[in-house]
Amino acid sequence: MTEGKHCSVCSEVLVKQETVASKGHVEAVDEAKEATCTETGLTEGKHCSVCGEVLVKQKTVPAKGHTWNSGKVTVLPTSMKEGKKTYTCTVCKATRSEKAAKLASTPVYRLYNPNNGEHFYTTSTGERNNLAKVGWKYEGIGWTAPKTSKTPVYRVYNPNAGEHHYTTSKGEKSHLVKAGWKDEGIAFYSDDAKGVAVYRQYNPNAVTGTHNYTTSKGENDALVKAGWNAEGIGWYGMK
Repeated sequence: MTEGKHCSVCSEVLVKQETVASKGHVEAVDEAKEATCTETGLTEGKHCSVCGEVLVKQKTVPAKGHTWNSGKVTVLPTSMKEGKKTYTCTVCKATRSEKAAKLASTPVYRLYNPNNGEHFYTTSTGERNNLAKVGWKYEGIGWTAPKTSKTPVYRVYNPNAGEHHYTTSKGEKSHLVKAGWKDEGIAFYSDDAKGVAVYRQYNPNAVTGTHNYTTSKGENDALVKAGWNAEGIGWYGMK
């Protein structure tokens, strides 16, 4: 309305007020906020920058939630202790962890053939018992192996010498098979947590029983003093 005037005594209008058209709202944008993995967002909105009236109301956008990857074992489990598996969000890099179950284990039996000097290693009680019946000396449990791992130990057999050989190396296994040894598959598995070292020794003077495997550093050292070659750590048993 324009300004007007009237008589304060008789109320006669002296200057009539006139209607002025409304100016309309002056729009201002309320910026959108993108939702994150854990926090809600907002859609774009609008309000009048003069009177503050909301013209387009912002709406809440739900949090997206984490997108977890397949996880990675960050603490290897053993037969005695649980491990830890950690998952990472592919968007915000947040992490969460869960327990990794203790590893199932199996004993590796050790036998000795007094006729040819070979040591034999197996997880099979049937194989152990059959060999003991035909004259092999049962020497007890050599070590404890995981029932599975990322590192298999292969077993090959030389039908000409009557000897077995054990290795984690596919290359060594393939080389021996090409030379006439028989591939007998996976004998057992090595502990990826590297719990207990299994030492490997080689007797350069023997025709059979050329290799020995033991967790005993004392046995390893005694054989080396007797002329065997120390070939380092063959694989690992479990703690």
